[in-house]
Amino acid sequence: DGALSWHASEHPGIDVLSLAIGEGLHPVAYAGFDRGGVLKSMDAGRTWTPSGLDRESITQLMVVPRSRVVIAGSAWNGLFRSQDAGRTWESVRLVGVPPNECGSQFCPVGVTSLVSDGAEPPTLYAALDRHGVLRSGDLGRTWSRPGPRIATRSRIIGLAVDHSDRRRLL
Repeated sequence: DGALSWHASEHPGIDVLSLAIGEGLHPVAYAGFDRGGVLKSMDAGRTWTPSGLDRESITQLMVVPRSRVVIAGSAWNGLFRSQDAGRTWESVRLVGVPPNECGSQFCPVGVTSLVSDGAEPPTLYAALDRHGVLRSGDLGRTWSRPGPRIATRSRIIGLAVDHSDRRRLL
């Protein structure tokens, strides 16, 4: 009904941090939760089932266009990838982000934004809190720095791709 009416969640007390909806006639919806992982809905949000990453705080979700790949960004542990629509997940190695840039302290790698350039195949970008931006050209299998001109210690909260020039990241 165009968001005119709302219904209470069947998971009260859990904070939703991110949402993503796939393409198609019967799109799958995903919700990322604070310390609750990912839930998945196959029926337009009427019911939700756990989809993994249970102890993670999922700040960003992306369903990669024209694929079954789902990318999840964590508040603390970087990126995760599912190639089977959220059934199983794998941690993704982030090339160019040293495992411990903070010396002997715990150094979280939080994901603050995920975007796609919309091309076929798509180029994906992830903004990492105080670790700059990473790019993937292989549906999220591998991630690396797109170039030296993007500050690596900057706090980047959001990203956007200029769709009139897909090489331009805002």
